[in-house]
Amino acid sequence: MTNVIKKLRRRRLAEPKGERERDKVKLEALLIDADPSFSDRQPIKVVAYQQGVVIDAKGYGDCCSADGHGSPVFLELYQGQLRLIVFADINEQDPEIINLDGAKEDRRIVT
Repeated sequence: MTNVIKKLRRRRLAEPKGERERDKVKLEALLIDADPSFSDRQPIKVVAYQQGVVIDAKGYGDCCSADGHGSPVFLELYQGQLRLIVFADINEQDPEIINLDGAKEDRRIVT
């Protein structure tokens, strides 16, 4: 199991040390399909901790968690870099890690 997965599982299975209820923010919502020709809806839950933001979608998970307990998306600040960790395939142990440095506003090329 990769170190990334081990860290993410620890974060999900227990509140981080010193984390109090008031130190995290929870949001539950129902996503409605952006294409009006579809009537699909997807329940989601977003939990923001000081260590990162977990995004859960009902029926979605990652390879190493039991059904109903995985998180396919995690946003974190790691070694000064904002990055998105995505488990796009539940059968793959290694997530896609997207470094968001290229999305910084100060990197915009003004023409």
